[in-house]
Amino acid sequence: MNSLLFSNKRKAIGFVAAWLLLIAAAAASVLFGLRSFDLATVIGAYTTFTGSDEQLIIRTSRVPRALTAAVIGCSLAISGVLLQAMTRNPLASPSILGVNAGAALAIVAMLYGYGAVFSFTELMWFGFIGAGITLVSYSSSP
Repeated sequence: MNSLLFSNKRKAIGFVAAWLLLIAAAAASVLFGLRSFDLATVIGAYTTFTGSDEQLIIRTSRVPRALTAAVIGCSLAISGVLLQAMTRNPLASPSILGVNAGAALAIVAMLYGYGAVFSFTELMWFGFIGAGITLVSYSSSP
């Protein structure tokens, strides 16, 4: 019982530490850059907006970039957990399972078959389709 309590306490401390690290990294991303800002300027960009260059940089570039990075990081973590759970393999990764190769094969096949007529976004979707086909074929095999 004592070891279980210690394990849960250790997990909780790790969880809180990870969130604090995420918040600190996001704050550093917003505050520091080519032009550094103080915390009052960042808060003022959302409470008393005057349209100054500093506030525009914060509202249109730095905060969206930090939020996007956090969302993408969380999405990658969730996809990794799902991949490991689906394959029941704690070492599963897209490169080991061939998902990267399936995505690359789909993109190369489209480029070879149709030439360079697709935009980057369209090629990205072909890559997603190829990765999905590879993953489904892997998961349905015995």
